[in-house]
Amino acid sequence: MDIESLKGKTLDDKLHAELVAHVAALGEQRDAARKESIEGRKGKDAKLKELGERLSAFAERLGVEPDADLESLPSAKGQAEAAKQFEAQLRKLTRERDDAVKLTTDLQGKLLGEKRARTIASAVAKHAFIDAADAATLLASRVRQEGDEFLFEADGNKLVPIDEGAAWLAKAKPHMVKPSGSGDGGSGFKGDKSGAGGKAGDFGGDRGARVAAISARFPELATAR
Repeated sequence: MDIESLKGKTLDDKLHAELVAHVAALGEQRDAARKESIEGRKGKDAKLKELGERLSAFAERLGVEPDADLESLPSAKGQAEAAKQFEAQLRKLTRERDDAVKLTTDLQGKLLGEKRARTIASAVAKHAFIDAADAATLLASRVRQEGDEFLFEADGNKLVPIDEGAAWLAKAKPHMVKPSGSGDGGSGFKGDKSGAGGKAGDFGGDRGARVAAISARFPELATAR
């Protein structure tokens, strides 16, 4: 409605109705604009809140404060490259550590194996066994490891020093020990009552034959528990 065109006119019913409708239309436009303004402001506030939360999360990932001076911060690209280099160095150090642990474990295993062999050999050497290797084989079949120590498993599953195990073997199997006053092992060995003494594959044969004969005759010694 052109308000200027109403100058000098008489306000009749028709004109009044038109004015009322025009005012009502203006009120609706005002209300719509107000609603749009309020909703728009709410939308902007929500968007700003979302952006603020994302900024805070991003800053936390980077390890900086959200309100920090951007000019004073290092380049994010530089930080990413430094992180990659750090991760590569960490992987390298981890591999070196694992290799060192494996090497240490292997060496410890070898040292324990050598210690076991030396302990058995030392115990066997204290007795005049005809064949020290045979005696060591039988003794080793009942050697058990307890921590870093090696013990002999006697009857009843009792663990005793290996020296006691060697002494028991020499006493329990006197035919494996050189007769008192004998020279070397071969001249003093006479075999058992069955005549086993000079035959291959029995106590008088080579080392493999002797071990087989001992294992067959004394399975309780040759079989590890």
